[in-house]
This record gives sequence, C-alpha cells and structure tokens, in this order.
Amino acid sequence: MKKNDSLRILDKRCRRLQKQKEQLLTGFAAETNHDFRVEVKKLRAFLRLLKYAHPQAEHLHLPKSLQQLYRFVGDVRSIQIQRQWVLSLCKELACAVPAGYMEVLARKEKEAIKRAQEKAQEVSLPLIHQQLQKELPLSWQKNGVETFVRQKQLQLATLLSAVLISAKVLHDLRKLLKDLLYIWPMIEEEIGNTMTPGLLSKEACLRLAEKLGNYQDCCVVISLFSTPLLAGLSPGDQYRLSLIKERCCQKKEKEKDAILITLQLLRNELTAKLKQTQGVQKVQVG
Repeated sequence: MKKNDSLRILDKRCRRLQKQKEQLLTGFAAETNHDFRVEVKKLRAFLRLLKYAHPQAEHLHLPKSLQQLYRFVGDVRSIQIQRQWVLSLCKELACAVPAGYMEVLARKEKEAIKRAQEKAQEVSLPLIHQQLQKELPLSWQKNGVETFVRQKQLQLATLLSAVLISAKVLHDLRKLLKDLLYIWPMIEEEIGNTMTPGLLSKEACLRLAEKLGNYQDCCVVISLFSTPLLAGLSPGDQYRLSLIKERCCQKKEKEKDAILITLQLLRNELTAKLKQTQGVQKVQVG
C-alpha cells in the first residue's frame, strides 16, 4: 500500500467522523452515538495497522481530545442501553417500571450529554485530519501487514490461554476481533495465510464479536445497578430492580456459557495452527 492509498482511507474515515459528530450535536440519539463510536474505532484500528507498516508511524495515535469525546459519548450510550434493558426486562418479568430509577437515569443522561456536547465543541476533525495526514508514512513495509496479523494471532492465543476467562479477557478479545474486522479488506489475504480458516473467517469473527458484545452489554447494565443510583428509591423500585438485576445476571451467564464453547473450539484450532507454523519454520531453518 502506498501513501496515496493511506491518504484516501484517512480522508474517508475523517469525513465520516465529521458527519457523525455533526449528527451527535443534534441530540445524541442512541443509534448516532453508536455510529460515532464505531467510526472512531475504525480510525483507531487503521492507525494501529499503520504502526506495523512503517517505523515512522510508531507514534501515530488518536488525539487525546477525540479519545475523551469517545469516552463521554460512551457514558451516554451506557445509560441509554440501561434504559432499554430495564424497559425490556420489565415486560419480560411482567412487573411495573421502576419510575424513580428511570428519573435518576434521565438526570444522569442529561449530565452525560452536557459533558459530551462541551467536549464535541472542542474537537476539530479537520485539524485532526491535517495532523494525521502530515504523519502518514511515505510507504508501507512489505511485511508490515504480515507482522500485524501475526501479532494479533499471538495476542489471541494469549487471551485464549488464560486460566480464568474473566470479563476483562472477553472484553479484550472483543476489542481484538473488532480491530481485525474494521480493517478486514486491508488484511484479508494475510488473515487467510496466517489465521485459522474455519473459526476465524470474517463471518465467524462477526458472530463471535456479536456474542461478546451482548455479554458486554450485560456487564454494563449490571454495573449501573450501583448503590449511588439506588439510594433514595422507594422499596417497590428497589425490589423490582433486584428482580431485573437477577435476570440480567442469568442472561450474562448464559451468554458466557455459549461464548466459552466457541472459545474452546477456537483455542484448539489456533493451537494446531501455531504448532504447524512452528514446524514449518524449523524445517526451513534445518
């Protein structure tokens, strides 16, 4: 890949980010918040790939202001996910909506939106585009993509070899898969050469990332049933929320059980692939 190709991709990512930022300022709707964060992650994944493409790109990273806006928009999105889950589970459990808690969420959402709006005003996408454009490498190393994919393969193997598959491991695994998916067209050939062809096809990565996303949503929802948010609520609201939290925990464990089955298959296939690669390298050295 040449610099012109990198410039084209950077232009596309920054244009889309600018469009999403403009839509954010019209109201921070749930879908808009999600789309903005996806665009940020696509840009971040591209910059991470560039770090392997050329030594001069080692310092490329998302500006701090954009990282902060990403985090603030995430705070808004977490509250919106919480509201959706509470309403949905109230129907599932056939119980009344905890009105007091919903009022607390509305206040928290308003505060989070205000922080995000203020930060959005500080972020200049044209300036970020200009800064990143100046730092793009002139060319790509021939083995840059190969090095990137092999590094991701090793990271994947490390995550899968964890004795305890914790929420953090699953979160990191989802981030890794999303990094690959966001830049798939640029690494697809090398993925086919390096990764396991069955369980790490694009379709398989999408399915696993979706499952991990559902699990992550469960974790976010449970975390927002915190004591500070429950303080001052009526006994009725607190009782209903305890039922909702219990159902969330059940769903979380069900999601995790399904994920662990897939991860065991992936671990076995990846281990076999790594042994095969090491065997080939030994033969070549010999």
